Amino acid sequence: MSTKKTRIAIIVMIVLLVGAIGGYIAVDKSKTNEENKVAQENAELNLFNFDSNSISQVEISNAEFQFSLSLGSDGTWSVTDTTYEHEFLVNSYYLNSVCSYMSALTAQKKIDIGENTLASYGLDDPTVLTCSDGNHSYTLYLGDPSATQEYYYVMQDDKVFGIDFNTGEVLAGGIAYLKDPYMIPVSETVVTKTSIEKGGESIFSVEIGEDNLWHMISPLPEANVNSAQVNSFLTSVTRIQVEGYPAYAEEVSLSDYGLDKPEYIFKVATDEKEYVYKFAPFTGEDTSTYFVEENSGQIGTILTNSLGFLKTEPQEILMMNPITMAYEDAKELDVTVDDLHFVMQMNHQEGKYQLDEIAIDELDSNINNLFKNLYLTVKNISYEEMNMEAEIPEDAKPACEFRFTGQDGTETTLSLIQRDDTTYYAMLDGTYTGFTVRRRALSSNTGVLTYFEKITDALTEAGIDYTPSAVIVSEPDEETPDSDTDEEPEEESPDSETEETLTADEAETFE
Repeated sequence: MSTKKTRIAIIVMIVLLVGAIGGYIAVDKSKTNEENKVAQENAELNLFNFDSNSISQVEISNAEFQFSLSLGSDGTWSVTDTTYEHEFLVNSYYLNSVCSYMSALTAQKKIDIGENTLASYGLDDPTVLTCSDGNHSYTLYLGDPSATQEYYYVMQDDKVFGIDFNTGEVLAGGIAYLKDPYMIPVSETVVTKTSIEKGGESIFSVEIGEDNLWHMISPLPEANVNSAQVNSFLTSVTRIQVEGYPAYAEEVSLSDYGLDKPEYIFKVATDEKEYVYKFAPFTGEDTSTYFVEENSGQIGTILTNSLGFLKTEPQEILMMNPITMAYEDAKELDVTVDDLHFVMQMNHQEGKYQLDEIAIDELDSNINNLFKNLYLTVKNISYEEMNMEAEIPEDAKPACEFRFTGQDGTETTLSLIQRDDTTYYAMLDGTYTGFTVRRRALSSNTGVLTYFEKITDALTEAGIDYTPSAVIVSEPDEETPDSDTDEEPEEESPDSETEETLTADEAETFE
């Protein structure tokens, strides 16, 4: 190749190389500009960035209401100023959610409104949200959701954006969001009284006594209340949530909500205030019903599957054993069942135990265990069913009687008055308990008649001649079947597992 041609080739190569470098620089610069533009746009979509935990005040306002709310030292929010005429408990969880959503709110897109007005986006009369930490305030204007419900229109610094629809729903909120969702606005730990009425009649009413235990006011003032059951009942009730708040009683006709003649009335009270809830009638086919809280006049909608508590019966919160005296607290038990009579004496401090004239503590452990379990068969007699309508003749004589004397001298008598062949009316210290007891409580495999027979058999096997005050006329296994039930009568054959448990030296009790 000639020198001239070589020179030309080099010049061409240089020109191409310079062109390539120039093109690369131009493309790179264009790409950088594009990336900067995207980054700027993305940054513009980040509407807020603040610490939600620092917020102590929230302002919410729209065409219907205005609220100023403050965070208390206990972590709950309260209304400090408002144009809303009704009082209510604030849903602190919702206010915390508002602060959290606002603190890192990012828009999905920026809206070019063009020739449109703010009214096209519901931003001419928006809901205004302001979060403040005392030094800085962060304000957002919320308009309408988009037609496709993809996002909510919002405005910040005169610019319109579209944010996530679900987030917008929460932020737009309203009275229903601001109100505490729970029907009862207090904790179960501060409730001191509760009651249920149906059709104008008391189902039950209980209150906390000075002993910090629950006591029944009606229908059985003398009944032993199961305080653990009442506490469990209140724990469930105070967790019930309301579906919505459609109106206030003073603004509407109660008959439109079925509340002019409520079916149930439920009350809970604290030391400071009583809350009265009246529920409209409902059936098993209804999925929801209305209630009104009498003091505030607030009408609420509630799912019927949350209202099972209204059907609570007294026996569900009562101790179903009329006798509560523990074996260790008893000094004497005088028993009369049919024609059988015997007396048990217990001196726990000295370890002395006696069945009539027999010194039980001088015998083997099997007989001592049977003695204790004989006591427990009586203590464990339980009520069967409630019968408040019973009329018991004043001259009625008990067929069975159990007289308990405690170590402290306390005396309690359980008397059973024959109702029919299978049931007795239960009397406690001469007063009708409102419950019946079945015969099987005496003659079943764990009944007093069965265990008295067990201990007498054991005494006979030990070579001890024992005759009670009177003898059993009929065998317990000849019990008449319950006539008022389809249930098969219990077999009186020995329960091998129970027998082993009760007669083994190491056995304590079947209680």
